[in-house]
Amino acid sequence: MKIASHKVIASVALPMAADGDPDFVAFRRYLRWLSDEQGITAFAINADTGEGAHLDNPERLRTAEAVREEFGDTVYLVSGLIATHDRAANRLANDLATAGTDALLVFTPPAFAGTTVSANALVGYYSATREAGLPLIAFSLMADVGGVTLTPDILAPLCAVPDLIAAVKDASFDARAYVRTRDLLTQQFPDVELLTGCDNFILESYLLGAHGSLLGFAGLAGAATLRLHDLVHAGRIAEAIRWDAERIAPLASVMYGEPIRDNRSRLKEALVHLGVIDAAHLRAPLRPVAAADRERMLAAVDRTFAPFGVMA
Repeated sequence: MKIASHKVIASVALPMAADGDPDFVAFRRYLRWLSDEQGITAFAINADTGEGAHLDNPERLRTAEAVREEFGDTVYLVSGLIATHDRAANRLANDLATAGTDALLVFTPPAFAGTTVSANALVGYYSATREAGLPLIAFSLMADVGGVTLTPDILAPLCAVPDLIAAVKDASFDARAYVRTRDLLTQQFPDVELLTGCDNFILESYLLGAHGSLLGFAGLAGAATLRLHDLVHAGRIAEAIRWDAERIAPLASVMYGEPIRDNRSRLKEALVHLGVIDAAHLRAPLRPVAAADRERMLAAVDRTFAPFGVMA
């Protein structure tokens, strides 16, 4: 089954207790809300939205297990794969497979941050990860949240290895970089799917050729994102443009405005505001959103959600 057949994969937050430990009771309640109230059937855990870089491996595995305990095999589960070397990536990939993960979103190791990335080294890293037997999603992530943008000259050698890469998630937040990735896949690697992770231009990234999406925005406004996906893929473009202008873009522009790294705290504040979780605690060194930013963001949340009647 193609990854994009799941349409919208919600990159989800991980609620924390006041002491910074994961609150798995709140986590399961939040996922149930996304499923039952928002219509989401595919989740991404241990990614940027879920503070994945700030978790240790036992916590990452426990997060995957919590999803399976709540839903069994009725949902599709992607996990971020964050490691520093090949052997660690292989070990974590195998452990995540055992915990019930369906696919891996592969973060570039921090040693490769910067302007020069070794494609050969990344091929080795991905190959070690792929030995666990799970489909791999190459993750091109903007530097402002600690990622590495995978340019076509880096992606091409990865995509050229048979059965190595199933999809690319482009979260460059840069329309020109996104189009370059799309062109590479369309022209040279049509079997590799393109998933948009560009929360700052969701509609446009669909119109530019995304097969599906893996979005932190969908971890909040899942129903709205699913409707946008369906309108675009049904060819109802005028309706999609109106829907985006009314329900998507105003909230996304606040959630993913500067400083963009605050998107995690904004998401948790929004979930508290909607009554989905009880507290917006983050794992240090992440910090709460500023008061003025919070009020502006919550006003945008109310405009997006009020007409839905999502919270009965």
